Amino acid sequence: MKQFTLSTSYFIEPDLEANVCLRPSDPEISDYIASFFIYPNEQVALDEIYELAITQRPILFEKFQAMDNVPIEVRDTYFL
Repeated sequence: MKQFTLSTSYFIEPDLEANVCLRPSDPEISDYIASFFIYPNEQVALDEIYELAITQRPILFEKFQAMDNVPIEVRDTYFL
């Protein structure tokens, strides 16, 4: 069994908004699901990214577990 964890990344737009992406850390499933958020600037994103990952982890896990395009054998190997 593998724990479902998230990795975070962000990039700064020319208007200085920060685009944050959360996706599964495991490369086997990282392309299946992600969440994107926009913050007014980099500092706000950095201040909130940890809490965002904590709140989004169970939400993304639930969505991942319900995905029909991911084989059940793969989904069953992950837990919160």
